[in-house]
Amino acid sequence: MAGSVNFRTYDIEDLIQDGKTYGGIASATYGTNGAGWSESLIGAYRFNDVFSVLGGISKADPGNYDNGNGVQVPYTEEDLLSGMLKFEITPDEDHTFKFSGITYDNDFFANSYFQNVKNQTLAASYSYTPDNELIDFRANAYWNRLKMKYDTDVRGGGTAAGRQIIDTGKGFDISNTSLFDLGDVAVRANYGVEYFRDDYDVINSTARPSGGVNGGGRNATTGVFSTTTFTYGIADLTAGLRYDHYSLDGSGAVVAGNPIGLPAGPYTVDKSDGHLNPSITLALNPTDWFQPYVTYAETSRPPTVNETFAGGTHPGSSGQSFFPNPFLEPEISKGWEVGANFSFDGLLDSSDSLRVKANYFHNRIDNYITAAMLGGGRQIFFVNNPGTSTVQGFELQAAYDAGFVFGDLAYTYTDSKLPSQINGFGVQTYLPDTIVSATLGARFLEDQRLTVGTRFYAVSSADVGAINRTPPTVPGYGLVDMFANYKFENGFEVTATVTNLFDKAYTPSSSTIAGSTIDTGRGRTFLVTAKAKF
Repeated sequence: MAGSVNFRTYDIEDLIQDGKTYGGIASATYGTNGAGWSESLIGAYRFNDVFSVLGGISKADPGNYDNGNGVQVPYTEEDLLSGMLKFEITPDEDHTFKFSGITYDNDFFANSYFQNVKNQTLAASYSYTPDNELIDFRANAYWNRLKMKYDTDVRGGGTAAGRQIIDTGKGFDISNTSLFDLGDVAVRANYGVEYFRDDYDVINSTARPSGGVNGGGRNATTGVFSTTTFTYGIADLTAGLRYDHYSLDGSGAVVAGNPIGLPAGPYTVDKSDGHLNPSITLALNPTDWFQPYVTYAETSRPPTVNETFAGGTHPGSSGQSFFPNPFLEPEISKGWEVGANFSFDGLLDSSDSLRVKANYFHNRIDNYITAAMLGGGRQIFFVNNPGTSTVQGFELQAAYDAGFVFGDLAYTYTDSKLPSQINGFGVQTYLPDTIVSATLGARFLEDQRLTVGTRFYAVSSADVGAINRTPPTVPGYGLVDMFANYKFENGFEVTATVTNLFDKAYTPSSSTIAGSTIDTGRGRTFLVTAKAKF
């Protein structure tokens, strides 16, 4: 609804370079203040021009840490093990097949219980890229299973002990990109189809294996999309159109006296709907250093299984009850963005560079889904809030690099006009109005092998509403880190870092630990990392 996140795991091309048949990275980190040891090893081998393989494993088991006041923050330890395996087959220069498997296993404490999360992902992709500007074909498919299990509470028992939630996701996307000309207009067209589905199964607890909290269900979305860019002179016009159709079905149970008037007992949901989402962007390239643009886009998000079928009672003696809402409607966002990209080379020095991005955004969201609290906070359920919720703000990013000195700055101001009864189901969903981060560093010695610098991160106070806490304002804070890195000639490097240099006591924004009366942010921590590339 408000943007996208783009990240990827290591690929074979990231590790095998300079004409070699193998490559890899081994890393080990030790930290004070409960950080302990963390290790990772990843490597790749190319057998021939057709077949390559990659494998990696990482381990971390940090303990409880102290906050800036020297007070231990309990139950913050973890025990994490993850691994990855990839295969790549390239029978010729036109065809590429990739297969991957990723596993994740973590033990931790949250929501008053010791928990374990296991996640496995299998993925396959195929690309066909012949010497033909009309064909750049790509297909991806995946299967993912996430299993969350509650063990016991701190006393070794608990009414929710044994709760399990299993979310099995699967999906695929198929797309093609074509390049062609319409007279003096260059056209780039990307079009395709996407499908994804989640099956959500719940065992409430060892004592109550069915019914109760978080009823099971299924949701699926099918999307057909097209994005076409027309380039004429200095102008790029990008027109996008996407149609999403979702289905949601499942079952749950409600208790008498629920706030949305459902009759007590079991119920079922079987609903579907679709929405057409257009977008358009106009970008100009009047000079090499300046690119202004304006974008209008509509997006939609259907209610999730969790939002629709939430139910049951809170563990312990809180007296809080959660209720389902089978009448939830999809969220619809209509947003504008106006901005510009700036690029300068040789500004103060013949080899320096400056990159700047600035934009203003304004999103209006209808049917905004939030968790509402009634009965003095004892009755909690998800609702479509009436009226239009507005999120608008300004973003600025800048990066300067002159080799011997470098720096970057990121600034975000967000003005959120959200419903007064917003809660977030335990974690506040309000962003601080202002978020600032900056890095300043310098490089020394031969080939600039030594890098030293500092990072700064600050957030303003945030008004999260009187219904959520007293007082309704969460305080802001600022943190300073320092780092140094030295690279040896043989690919070995050492990094030393100090986080929260001034031992600031704080609680991270947009987070909470139920019942905590202390600041939960990590205090000053020293970290040393040794990394070898081979």
